[in-house]
Amino acid sequence: NFSASVKRDFAELRKELAPALLALPYDAEGRFSSTAVRYALHRLFIRVRGWSLVGLDPEGQAWNGTWTSKVALLGQAPASVRHTIAERLEGPGLSGNDVVAFAVLLQYLAREDATKH
Repeated sequence: NFSASVKRDFAELRKELAPALLALPYDAEGRFSSTAVRYALHRLFIRVRGWSLVGLDPEGQAWNGTWTSKVALLGQAPASVRHTIAERLEGPGLSGNDVVAFAVLLQYLAREDATKH
């Protein structure tokens, strides 16, 4: 079932992201900046899945700056989800659990996209 799959993916990706999240800078509330999130997700998908997701790789550009609109897979997510992610990244940042949830979303969207092609 979908809920069990999400829980399993969340636990797996939390374990995979843990080293990066421990090494990356975060603020006093434990939130990660947009740059840190982008780096962690790019590193996760390259290292663990062998996936280079369009928009996560800075393609020779700086890691910072607005990037969520460039992540092709996010175009498949509801507008409200895209807006919330972008707003949080441009504002206070994401908690560790938020970063993991974002990774679960991207993994789900990538798998869905792969089944369509």
